[in-house]
Amino acid sequence: QGDEQIDEQQAFVLALDAAPDLQSVIQNAGFSIEGIPERVGVKVVTGSDLDALAKHFKDFIQKRPVLVLQARQSFPNGASVSLIWGKGIRTASGIATSLDQTLTWKTRKAFEATMKCERENTHAACIPVTPISLAFTEPIAATLAKQIALIVPDGSRVAPSFSDDDANNPVLSEVTFRGPFKESSQYRIEIPPNLTDDAGRALSNASRFPMTVAIGEFP
Repeated sequence: QGDEQIDEQQAFVLALDAAPDLQSVIQNAGFSIEGIPERVGVKVVTGSDLDALAKHFKDFIQKRPVLVLQARQSFPNGASVSLIWGKGIRTASGIATSLDQTLTWKTRKAFEATMKCERENTHAACIPVTPISLAFTEPIAATLAKQIALIVPDGSRVAPSFSDDDANNPVLSEVTFRGPFKESSQYRIEIPPNLTDDAGRALSNASRFPMTVAIGEFP
């Protein structure tokens, strides 16, 4: 409980103290999702997906009855999510729960990129002698990060600069272009067309690229 980075299609592995009556689970369990007024129903994960999860979490399950649930729709990004193990869920022998049990998480934020630079004020252009960075809300593969480029006014391409630690890291959350830059000019940041995060999600604000970066005068 309490994890704030769950997936939009998260599966939940439940170790139980008795084998459940599946129909009563489907009827009485559900998800309360921030921003969605009605309760969202559950679906029971079966087959090879269930087998893989049961094997992966065998130390947690410890031979107890196990049930894997998902919501019937994707969760929105950055939303509180509660799994309600509802009153009336029965064991296979017919013993029913008398109270709701609620387990709460939060979904991860949308995968976005944000340009950062130092400015003299909020509305000013970037200071030419300071770095320009592109930060991501989730890590991306280093191979993709190295394809990001800063296009200078004459059309040439500048690659990002990486520290020794970053150069050997398989995933990165930020790339940086070192100054100084030509004052009173415009640069562009270009990203590869297949840019995804480490979970395979496409960039949600990809339409903003190539992104124009205004450079101000030297201080």
